[in-house]
Amino acid sequence: MTARRHRGRGEGSVYQDKHGTWSASVSLPLDPYTRKRPRRKMSAPDQETAKQHLRTLQAELEETGTVGAKNWTVAQAVADLMAHPPDTWKTTSTVAVNTVHAKNLTAGLGKYLLTRLSVQQVEDHLAAEVRRGLSRSALSRQLFLLRRVFRRAQKLGLVTRNVAELADLPSGLRTRRSRSMTPAEVGQLVASVRDDPWWTAYLTTAIECGMRPGELTGLTWDNVDFGKNTITITHALQRGPGGLQLGRLKNDWSGGVLPMPRNTRAALKALQKQQAAERLRLGPHYGGLGTVFCQPGGAPVSRQLLHTMFRDVTGKAGLGRDWQPRETRHTTVSLLDDAGQPIEDISALVRHKNSQVTKVTYRHQISRTPAARTAATMDGIDIASGVTP
Repeated sequence: MTARRHRGRGEGSVYQDKHGTWSASVSLPLDPYTRKRPRRKMSAPDQETAKQHLRTLQAELEETGTVGAKNWTVAQAVADLMAHPPDTWKTTSTVAVNTVHAKNLTAGLGKYLLTRLSVQQVEDHLAAEVRRGLSRSALSRQLFLLRRVFRRAQKLGLVTRNVAELADLPSGLRTRRSRSMTPAEVGQLVASVRDDPWWTAYLTTAIECGMRPGELTGLTWDNVDFGKNTITITHALQRGPGGLQLGRLKNDWSGGVLPMPRNTRAALKALQKQQAAERLRLGPHYGGLGTVFCQPGGAPVSRQLLHTMFRDVTGKAGLGRDWQPRETRHTTVSLLDDAGQPIEDISALVRHKNSQVTKVTYRHQISRTPAARTAATMDGIDIASGVTP
């Protein structure tokens, strides 16, 4: 009688447990951190299927050096990433936005096994999100989050390939590109709120100082120094577990001290006077966080409320209701560039990490092209005598 040969280390095994379920199992290479050999297994209804599973596991191990976990779902992997957020998620608003995307991914793909998820299933989910009304921007962020989920799963040895990296966004999506206002549009907008100290101060500060919407709604009077004519940016308004609060800036380099232009100073002075009268009238009922751009009574202004208010004010000014608060920052860059300010100086004002971001993303053509400006300059140069204007 021929003795049964036992499989050696690394060859895997096929076995039946006490409940009668067949399984195929292989050991992975030694983990240098835990000093253990993780095991991967697949269940099967019978012995022959278990043997086929074993061959599959062995082939994957030989090809990739590891074997993905066969029992993890997309929902588990998404939850794992959210429990271990990347270091780049520095603000509560970033976490909140990604939490929404995580819920959408879990709702659409959560039931699938991580190792069985296909590129087609990912793209079908994205197409369904388009039909649900998601914008291209939201869809891109959701796909980016799924790619992060798979990258973390790869690091943990749960999957061997990132199907999200292979998936594409649905074709034909309309993209709304940011834009900037022309000098005439800025004048029209500011003129329309001339009798409103709040909006005059907001728009003047936003356009002259190039601050982000969250920095503006998070600006406190303590950070406005009329003696030195400066505005110090130290925090932004964010939504936390307890509601709106002053939180971290977008990036480590986002803070700074900005010089206060003359028009901004006058507008903020007028708003401060109005709020002082409001505070005196309400007494102890005046609350909030001490922010400059707050609601009547001192309550902070949320991002959603500011967006709605901004659309209303641009609509009433005759500019249309499709403008967004962040586009005042694009307007700052474009106005200064059109006036001939060096891009490096503009980048320093709006506190970008480098001038390339300022140049490519925020600068928009609002009047003459750079070529036209250089031609106009050349018209003033006497090339025969070498005399410049």
